[in-house]
Amino acid sequence: MRSLLLTIAVLSVAGCPRKSDDRPRLKLLEPVEVADRSRPDERLVGVTGEAVGDWVLSKLRGSRAVQVVKSGADTREAYHLSIEFGVGHRREDGAKKVILVSARGEVPGDLDRVILQASLVRTEVRVDPLVLRKAVETVVADILFQAELARTDATSLVRALQHERDAQRLAAAVDIAAVRRIRAAVPTLIKLLRHKNEIIADRAIGALVAIGDRRAVSALTRLTRFRNTEKMAKIIDGIGTLGGREAREYLELVASGHEDADIRNMAAEALARLRSHK
Repeated sequence: MRSLLLTIAVLSVAGCPRKSDDRPRLKLLEPVEVADRSRPDERLVGVTGEAVGDWVLSKLRGSRAVQVVKSGADTREAYHLSIEFGVGHRREDGAKKVILVSARGEVPGDLDRVILQASLVRTEVRVDPLVLRKAVETVVADILFQAELARTDATSLVRALQHERDAQRLAAAVDIAAVRRIRAAVPTLIKLLRHKNEIIADRAIGALVAIGDRRAVSALTRLTRFRNTEKMAKIIDGIGTLGGREAREYLELVASGHEDADIRNMAAEALARLRSHK
């Protein structure tokens, strides 16, 4: 099982098509910080933090999305990448072993920073250095996917939203569209509101609200039936944030006519915020 979690700053490349060779690369600082979280008796013989760091750097150096830099004067915008991994037994899996790998990259001390995160949990019958290396490289590949979308043009980002089939990567692409406020992504994000994966559908709601395009209001009001209180709770605040006449009329209807008192109160609060920002 893989998991990607992404928070990324609004970059200067947002919405500006560039030739691939001209696009700025994210800088990642060498060396990579590595921690082995395995119990001492579970650790793989011959696998050191330095070796895992070399695997990561080898994967990074082959990418056009990042530039690996050494410590020096021009590293204020370079990301510190940390890797944690562990090998161990899980009681319910009997003799099988579990590999856990997680990666995080960020610029420390900078409010407008990119945070890249990816993780993997995998159960294997047998774990050796080669199996672990493949797991580490899978996580790094997910980090590089995020880095590529962070620097790409709006058209390529929308294409990723339309064609990416891996759920974790699609969720990350939705997050990137949100923080880069890619308006060209709005029609595709509206379609993703009905994605079968609830995580992706929920992130699409957040992305539409973050982008702030009122084209999304109509889609959000039609997203659920009036009696589906769980879904309504997810969209009410977003509709109020987007604002506009259609949002106000919808919230007025919910605040006065919904059978659930909590939903009525949520709608009333969102309506009050909407009116206060006129």
